[in-house]
Amino acid sequence: MKGPSSFLCPVHGCGLTRRKWQAVCDRCWPLLPGDYRAAILSTRSSGAKHLEARASIAAAEWLNVHSPWAVAARRVGDDPP
Repeated sequence: MKGPSSFLCPVHGCGLTRRKWQAVCDRCWPLLPGDYRAAILSTRSSGAKHLEARASIAAAEWLNVHSPWAVAARRVGDDPP
């Protein structure tokens, strides 16, 4: 049995889906700083899946703190999503 081909974006408050191999969805990808994108792409091209996973987790964690949704929540005094 084949698993799902898309998953929810790991960025809190986003709600879009991403393809299985993507770290984040297409809307969140450009929000990442270049060094995070470069780390994901270089580890993916080298074939080091464990390093790609670490880079993807770090990128999602950065976006969870710095995403537009988290910034807006802090500005109005709410907890980030």
